Amino acid sequence: MGAWGYGAFDNDGALDLRDDVMLDISKSSWKKLEKAMGRVNDTGWEGEARAAANMILSIANLGYGKRELKKKLRESEQILQTLLDNEEYIETWREPKKAKTELRKELRKIRKVIDSY
Repeated sequence: MGAWGYGAFDNDGALDLRDDVMLDISKSSWKKLEKAMGRVNDTGWEGEARAAANMILSIANLGYGKRELKKKLRESEQILQTLLDNEEYIETWREPKKAKTELRKELRKIRKVIDSY
């Protein structure tokens, strides 16, 4: 997997996951997102967990299933906070400060949507 930036979708694995899920938001797609988020503490899979959290935010911004999404948004918030607090993950980036800044932005976006529900 390659990464070219600090954004949640600036890596091959994240884009592959996004494409798989956005093709069809179905039960199997939700399971893919949940599986990816469950890997937040698995070394090498953090990028997919982060992307899954941000994909749920994107789906929420489309107004898809608010009741169900509020729970998933809370889980996404937890995933991003876990990554932000994981110094080992942060130190894998060439510029750890930029990675933290981007994660903080993502957390603010999710929290803003949660507050609006």
